[in-house]
Amino acid sequence: MPQSQVGYGVRPQSGGCTMTFTKVDYTEIDAILMPWLKRNTLYVYKWLRDDPVRMIDVVDDAGNIYNISIAPPDVSDIITVAVSGSGNRTSYETSLSDLEQILDKSFAQILAWVKQAGFIRTPV
Repeated sequence: MPQSQVGYGVRPQSGGCTMTFTKVDYTEIDAILMPWLKRNTLYVYKWLRDDPVRMIDVVDDAGNIYNISIAPPDVSDIITVAVSGSGNRTSYETSLSDLEQILDKSFAQILAWVKQAGFIRTPV
């Protein structure tokens, strides 16, 4: 699969469930995401089948998988960050300028869920 930041996929529309098939560009998100991943020793999946995605898995010592998914900006340039795992789920809407702060908050939430379950994060 190509390593390009740009692909074609479904882009959410602001304020509703309507989706359009359009060019998806993660270049600006990746400029923030890649250094953040390195600092937190995490890996991002960039492609799911033929669709560009940004999905980060965190695994605890019991093998439970937690996930941070970053949706491409909608038509209003709002980025949705979804966090899930072990039966828990939450999401945040953010601008590009606050993305790093929301990634920190999302990762802290996952670590709290891991600790609450009595486990620890497995090192990468």
